[in-house]
Amino acid sequence: MSINSFTIFSSLIPVFLLIFIGYIWRCVSRIDDRFISYLNTFLFNAAVPALLFVKIANAKFELFTEIKLALSLCIAILIMFFFSLFLVKLLKIKKTIGSVIVQGSFRCNLIYFGFPVIYTMFGDKGLVHASIITAFAGPLINILGIITFVNMLPGKNRRNLFIPQLKAAATNPIVLACIFGIVFSLLSVSLPKEVNFSLNMLGAVALPMSLITMGAIFSFKKLHSSQPQYLFLNGILKLFILPLITLLLLLLLHISSDLSVICLVLAGAPSSPGSFIVAKAMGGDDVFSAATVMSTMLFTIISLPLILSLL
Repeated sequence: MSINSFTIFSSLIPVFLLIFIGYIWRCVSRIDDRFISYLNTFLFNAAVPALLFVKIANAKFELFTEIKLALSLCIAILIMFFFSLFLVKLLKIKKTIGSVIVQGSFRCNLIYFGFPVIYTMFGDKGLVHASIITAFAGPLINILGIITFVNMLPGKNRRNLFIPQLKAAATNPIVLACIFGIVFSLLSVSLPKEVNFSLNMLGAVALPMSLITMGAIFSFKKLHSSQPQYLFLNGILKLFILPLITLLLLLLLHISSDLSVICLVLAGAPSSPGSFIVAKAMGGDDVFSAATVMSTMLFTIISLPLILSLL
């Protein structure tokens, strides 16, 4: 596949259109945060896991190639973790904000943003690759996020939260669905026709509703921050430096251009809303965290085409 500006923008248009529909839906209706929370719970625990499990279980793939892909993103995430940690300490940024910047630099919105973009560009095949990468990168991102706050914001209460947060990361239904899907595929286990049909029906709502939900949680008010220079720093790290590191690793590992695009979309995705949840639970600046999520979501429409055009 030849990646050009038209291909990139035509793939992003339906994605951002659905996000915009979600934003308008929130503005003109009476839905509140409670309803959106219920919708997120349904997507996270049922629809998205069903979609990923059935797509991976029914697919055939080369495990070695998938591991190389996942390794590229995982190594890039580790490099970004240590680099941003060093940078925050070098700049002597306040720890409650610095911890959010460190986490925001590598916590990608793999599911709600990355998957729909990849599906738009590559269909089911691309979604399978993205899901397998997530099975490796997802747990790493969650664990590094917890480590960030435990180490940068030491305290008895935060350390007591470490085990529950770690347990939540280990039992993430989306990651578990990817892992079980890989096992079913490698063992050539065929799903009963009725089960396969039901999971496909359930999973069909996952990607469009994920994007609509992203739009519904978007708020220009949350973009307000008394630290705009740190919002800018977070955006540069997340939307440009992490994808560029990933691109370098993909080139070193001689990954094909099609597969490289999939990995770059995941690396270049905006900061995940999960970063706000973890920051709030672990004692970070949750207001600033919400602003990083909103700002990276807004500027991805500019940054992602620029990154992909480098291929």
